[in-house]
Amino acid sequence: MNGFIFILWMLCCASWSLGADIFVSPDGDDAHAGTEEFPMRSVEAAVRKAGQGHYGKGCQIILADGIYHLEEPLLLRPVHSGLTIRAKNPHKAVLSGAQPFVADWKPFRDGIMRTSVPSGLEMDVLLVNGKPMHMARYPNATPGERIFQGTAPDADAPERVARWKNPAGAYLHALHHRMWGDMHFRITGKNGNTLVKQGGWQNNRPSPPHEKYKFVENVFEELDAPGEWYLDRKEHILYLYPEQGTDLAAARLEAGGLEELVKIQGEGSSPRQERDTPGSGADWNAANLHGKPGAPAEK
Repeated sequence: MNGFIFILWMLCCASWSLGADIFVSPDGDDAHAGTEEFPMRSVEAAVRKAGQGHYGKGCQIILADGIYHLEEPLLLRPVHSGLTIRAKNPHKAVLSGAQPFVADWKPFRDGIMRTSVPSGLEMDVLLVNGKPMHMARYPNATPGERIFQGTAPDADAPERVARWKNPAGAYLHALHHRMWGDMHFRITGKNGNTLVKQGGWQNNRPSPPHEKYKFVENVFEELDAPGEWYLDRKEHILYLYPEQGTDLAAARLEAGGLEELVKIQGEGSSPRQERDTPGSGADWNAANLHGKPGAPAEK
């Protein structure tokens, strides 16, 4: 009898060392055990569970079909070495840095709609029925335009800036003076009709912005084309110029504000190493994979 118990114990240890599977489903519950019959709901909770010692290096987090809205980046530490996160059915599971929200749209003017949003709602991407909208910009985006989907020499000209009441929070994007890359500035205000900005360090060959290839975005006064939006963060009001044929009452709205989906954190004698992300059958949808303009991106 004692021998049977010992063998059973050894088999359990072996299964733990090989790793156990944790199942996740949009219809699950994080209080569940994470089995296929009783899946968990959030990928974040599954990753934390996978960090518990008995799951082992062969652990898999298997995602059922659906969209998983991450509220925080997935934190991977040395204890997660060997962990696999994959879709049960290839390309049927999506990890998204956007959060769904509900709006009560009211007409504003000239085809523009507006709605109040919760004070804690932050976004640098707005998706309507899964399609990214453009921040209010000048010049307006033109699909097919090779550079920035449209540029204008007067994007930051004093005559243009004079039209903007308060451009703080807007962005100026431009090519390098010799077209050796691009640069991005966060606009912090204006002095008279001259923009005050920070950034532009993204290119290792310093230069002024290109005099022709540049555009601005996130400026309220430039909200003038279908598919554009602007968030008044002080008043917590979202403005949207919907595309033709969009039924906003039935539209699925998502606010993308999570800058990174995954964080890899080394500890002590196990420093972080650069890794490629192999195909896992899951689609990754970050609001911004490279950091916001004016702030360095984390690798």
